[in-house]
Amino acid sequence: IPDALAEIPAGEKFWIRRRGGSGSVGATWLTSADQAKKWLELWQEMRGFQADEFVVAPFLPGRDFCVATLWQNGEFAVGKIYERLTYWGAQGSLSSMGSSPDCARTVAETWPIEQAKKAIQAVCSEFGTQPHGFYQADLKCADDKTALVTEINIGRFPQTSTHFDRVGEYRMLELYLQLILDPGQNLPRDVLDVVADRFVLRGIDMPVKLVDKATLDAFEENRI
Repeated sequence: IPDALAEIPAGEKFWIRRRGGSGSVGATWLTSADQAKKWLELWQEMRGFQADEFVVAPFLPGRDFCVATLWQNGEFAVGKIYERLTYWGAQGSLSSMGSSPDCARTVAETWPIEQAKKAIQAVCSEFGTQPHGFYQADLKCADDKTALVTEINIGRFPQTSTHFDRVGEYRMLELYLQLILDPGQNLPRDVLDVVADRFVLRGIDMPVKLVDKATLDAFEENRI
């Protein structure tokens, strides 16, 4: 653990998480090697995880993006994006964070999608393949200009995939099924299917709601 934290200034937040899994299993931010040791021992004792299943990284304090991309035979087809604002079940999480949002918004910014594309191409190049199918990437920002890819899921739609299908021109699931069932038909090419300021609201006892910013602004102006 001290070796893993050697390049992180003492007392600063760092992120620790399990290499695999979903739902931010085993993930939190901490501030000391002693905390990390206790964290790993607890997961080992309670869940049977091994220490080498975890990774440590600097904590990234900036914005949090979810990017979905479709590729066909090495060529980029469609990319969509939303920004996580608050997190599902955060009140019960040690970090008050997570991977699934209870409030998110679509953004018209395309630079996180471009960052995700570069990462996906780099991974495929490293293993001598070409991107084909569905790739979902999580990106967290170190500052206002730098989005770093923290996770890539290949062929696995996120729990929030319906957010992408309800906003914009294209439905990712329909295109994915087309790619599987009719591989000879070309998907669209180089489409950044982005829409600004559609807010996605989720709750345990409510259906998913998509609300535009003007509606939320009007509610804020008129609330008592």
